[in-house]
Amino acid sequence: MKTYQSWLLGALACATIVPFTGCTKDEMVGPNGGNGETYETELTIALKTGNGTKTRATSEETQSGESKFNGMTDIRLVSYSVTGITEDNYKPGVDADNTIIKVTSLTDLDAIGTVSDKYFKQRDLISLPQQTQAFLFYGKSKYAGVGDITTNISTTGAVNTINFDLVSKTEPGEGVYETPMEAYLAGVYKALYDFNPAYLTGSGTSASTSGAIDATTFYNNLKLAKSGAFNQIAHLMAQIYVLANNNGFAASDPAGTGSLDAVKKAIYDTGNTVVFESEPSGTYSDGKISSLNYTTVSDGLATALDASKMPTVYKLQFYDFTDVGTNSTGILTFDDTNTYAYPAALYYYVNTYPVDYTTLEFNNLTWGNGVLTNKKDVADLGDKVPSKIAMAHTAQYAVGRLDVKLEDGTVGTSGNIPDGEGTNIAFNKLTLKAILIGNQKQVGWNFLPTGSGDKVIYDNEFGGNDGKTNACQVLALPSVAGESVNIALEMTNGDTPFVGKGGQIIPKNSTFYLTAQLNPNTATQGVTGITNPAVFMSDYYTTATLKLKSLVNAENTVPDLSGSSLEFALSVDLGWNQGLVFDVPIQ
Repeated sequence: MKTYQSWLLGALACATIVPFTGCTKDEMVGPNGGNGETYETELTIALKTGNGTKTRATSEETQSGESKFNGMTDIRLVSYSVTGITEDNYKPGVDADNTIIKVTSLTDLDAIGTVSDKYFKQRDLISLPQQTQAFLFYGKSKYAGVGDITTNISTTGAVNTINFDLVSKTEPGEGVYETPMEAYLAGVYKALYDFNPAYLTGSGTSASTSGAIDATTFYNNLKLAKSGAFNQIAHLMAQIYVLANNNGFAASDPAGTGSLDAVKKAIYDTGNTVVFESEPSGTYSDGKISSLNYTTVSDGLATALDASKMPTVYKLQFYDFTDVGTNSTGILTFDDTNTYAYPAALYYYVNTYPVDYTTLEFNNLTWGNGVLTNKKDVADLGDKVPSKIAMAHTAQYAVGRLDVKLEDGTVGTSGNIPDGEGTNIAFNKLTLKAILIGNQKQVGWNFLPTGSGDKVIYDNEFGGNDGKTNACQVLALPSVAGESVNIALEMTNGDTPFVGKGGQIIPKNSTFYLTAQLNPNTATQGVTGITNPAVFMSDYYTTATLKLKSLVNAENTVPDLSGSSLEFALSVDLGWNQGLVFDVPIQ
């Protein structure tokens, strides 16, 4: 590796030695013509421990701070012809589109415990074309964690046909939740419409009922209720119930034929436990609801979305329902623009060339900064195959990692965070539930983005760590150099309801989102040897320290992280330290 290998992922440096002994088996035709031979291959992996950092459950997946090797699977040794190979001339480069490859699958490496011998050996029979060769080495950790990665290495083709991608999550789809809830909301809609259509159309002239809410105000507030999260729907229904119970609706023209009692019954009556277990209560005066109190059901619909491994993707479209409540279609829609994926798996990669160490023993090899320094000449496999050869570089981690830590960014408020109306919300009642990382694209043979696809990592596997004092770790594919990456925090509000972006109400126990943009061009500290760094780079970790100062831009719906018109709730002060470091105040 390079001099910056010390970070790794807080884990293992993987030195891959591939000696070939001269046991000729048979003849074969190489990918570019010519003859090749089959050699008995002894694959040796040398392990080095990392910096000892251990934080969340993902530390096992990243091998962070572990003195063990979790094993490797899906191991491929890809060879390709290089004319005039030297220490400076072995990469596919611009010829990747026509550089024909030969792919050899190697036997899985088993997990081991404490690394006492610092390496172990494994033997495979492989064949190489009788030509001057360079190598690509790939392998995935055998740890069965939350991350995954798809490998596309065709047994025939060119170097540029190799690519890797994240594994998409299966969306719950319509039908998980909306069928009984749609029927419930349709009943409430019909009762409101029958009472007076103006409240659901925004039209009509309100009568001068003292202290009551007029139709236009109600309609405009209803339009803010975009989220399909259960607690947010319950909060909205409780407010409507309290309005009806306190004669908070003004009569208007044209008048309907229904009653406020019918509205209340549609929201809650004895035996109706779709949303509420007991009658919502509260008072209404001077345009405000006070002392709102309600108890929601503890199973069924209340937990249907929480059990999902996806963000809340249903959108409440209550105010757009225009067919007099006879059809429930359109109240809840499964409408999300993000394509969600699992985090990346720990993956190994190196692009290197073979060197001759015929007269040397493995224990006598010297590695400096990830490069084999005690070696003979670059091995010429097209002329004379040495009795033993080795890869000239160690394998390194192909993926990057994001570490996120959430901190109280207020000064002198004793841990209270102001919302959109200046109400203070206790910081210790806000819990980090999940991380969303946008702008994840397919990567090519060198683990650089190809521009294909645009997925969002969703990781809510945080174990018992609340994320406020220790960093959570999420593995990600490398991003485009110089380009920004959008992220979001999925949070849970354990305090009283508060007001977020655009007047959206974030009820107690409900989910909300804060967005940020990680922009490498605003870095105050550079990375040695890299003039145009990316947010995520192979063999680096990116640290984002999030300082929560305000909830004014909190959203109750999942943000579109690929959108160009995002309004960010978090501002970012970017620099690097052992990789990328972000000091993020939320404004």
